Amino acid sequence: MDIWAKGHFAKNYNLSKEFRELCTACRKGDIELADKYIATGINLNQMDEWDYSPLILASICGHENIVKLLLEKGCIVSRDTFEGSRAIYGALNDSIRSILLSYDITKAVDVTQPFASHITGILLRPKFVSFDALLTFPDLPKESMKIHRFMLMVISDYFWEKLSSSDTKDSSFCVSTQDILCNRHNVRSWKFLVDYIYLVPKLDLKDIDIDDLISLAEDVHLPDLASVVKRIYVANTMAERSRVKNQVQQQICSIARGKLKRFVTQQIIQPMIVRKINVSLKINNDDTVIDITNNDAYKNVLSPDEKRHFIDKNGADVILCVEVADHYLFYPVHRAILSRSEYFDTLFRSSFVETSLFLDTMLEDEGIIDRQYFLKNPNAIPVLSLPVSSVTQCIDGLSSEELQIRGSKLVEIILDFLYFDTVDIPTVLAIDTLMLADSLFIDRLKTMAAIAITQIDNYDECEISLYDVLRVSWKTRVQRLETHVAKIISANLSKYLHDPEFKAVIEESAGRIDAREDYDTIELVADIKYYLRRKYHIDNEDEGPLNPNLKYVEDDENYKQRKKRYESEVSALDKVVQNLGLDTGEFNKVPL
Repeated sequence: MDIWAKGHFAKNYNLSKEFRELCTACRKGDIELADKYIATGINLNQMDEWDYSPLILASICGHENIVKLLLEKGCIVSRDTFEGSRAIYGALNDSIRSILLSYDITKAVDVTQPFASHITGILLRPKFVSFDALLTFPDLPKESMKIHRFMLMVISDYFWEKLSSSDTKDSSFCVSTQDILCNRHNVRSWKFLVDYIYLVPKLDLKDIDIDDLISLAEDVHLPDLASVVKRIYVANTMAERSRVKNQVQQQICSIARGKLKRFVTQQIIQPMIVRKINVSLKINNDDTVIDITNNDAYKNVLSPDEKRHFIDKNGADVILCVEVADHYLFYPVHRAILSRSEYFDTLFRSSFVETSLFLDTMLEDEGIIDRQYFLKNPNAIPVLSLPVSSVTQCIDGLSSEELQIRGSKLVEIILDFLYFDTVDIPTVLAIDTLMLADSLFIDRLKTMAAIAITQIDNYDECEISLYDVLRVSWKTRVQRLETHVAKIISANLSKYLHDPEFKAVIEESAGRIDAREDYDTIELVADIKYYLRRKYHIDNEDEGPLNPNLKYVEDDENYKQRKKRYESEVSALDKVVQNLGLDTGEFNKVPL
């Protein structure tokens, strides 16, 4: 398969007016205009109808400051892709080319936009009902706002104190401004506050009473909000105001991420409940014994009091159960956040009993969940299973305790990503994380895990099989890892030629072709040959030079020597393929 056709970018065109104007700004070098459109959350890795991305335009037009901005905001650049090579080799000057070549691809995982977009989305574009509180204004009943109790608690210690007090919890599920601050602030200030909490990127002070808004921010113990308002307000020009808004939006996201990180650690991870499997448990201090040998036993392991306390403290609406080795691990979590996973998003929008109950208990007049129902009927609180055991229990040589620790660390990675988008994936857990992210349909986390795997310097020292990495890449459909393995093998081909497992993965790669014909290429072999050409700087007649700046002459002795070594290694690889009987149509497909 053509390596250019298998790049990190799919043909992803954007013909919208905003994207066109972003491309124009990148072409002309208008950094303020470019920054403005970047702040709207546009996918920077798309192309226009002429196959130009913003990064390519900025590079070939020589705008170094915009190149740096695009890279910082999440643009991906890789020499292994058609788009990446255009940006690098088409750069107007050496300075830009050096920046692109040295840019760490891990930075291509944008640290702001997807996180903020989801938090904003659960307020403005909810896919299912997850609001559990109503912000009301006694004098303006039609101006009420549906909110998530836990989001208020995360962002402000003031709200945490108010919403976790017995007086508030025992009263109506409408959080009244009269209850909180004696209704001393106007509706527009409260709406601005809610937008701030949910990271809505407007920050529009039009028709806002600045003094009232600053006073509200101070009253709810949000000095950062007060500072943001003051910075925007004193900006003199529209351009300066736009620049300040973009700067403070990044700061707001960073602050929110830090608060969510603290919340996850203190209110989700630390309160975790551990129960041993295959032990009879008595519930509610009576003699009722549950059978935990059936598949749904985990739903009944916790007592009603434990379930009630679990969701009451941090505003959770479901309980997550993880089976690891011979233990159950329970976590109080929030559907609004779990829905970042396509797996959970589909579950929460389905008619499954565990989630349809929320629709049945919704307060229709307010459009929020009747949280009181679940506190009064804790056995109705949904308990969801996370399929960690399928990933961790296939590891040989680990004790039950080691599997439990490994499983809990893996859960923390998933929760950290879903709640605040920042994860540190240890090398030892990178493959597990990739597989679990794949099962939960979290593509962004899959990319992060794949990057962690490609950063391993020595797979032998990490006791990770390079062949297992290849098999996992097939299973999870991560092209980055397939080409990474091929590149490593090509760098030291003689080490692998006589390895029986290398021959086995060639057969497996051949077996991945649905209907093998004589002219079919084996993907792994084709990838290795591609990187052998790069290794020896050999041009391909069909594809043209791998590096447009590379000069060679057929009579050049150095080139002849490189080509001879290249042909020798290709011949040795072809011989392995021939000995496996894969150079003819006689190969019987290996079942995967």
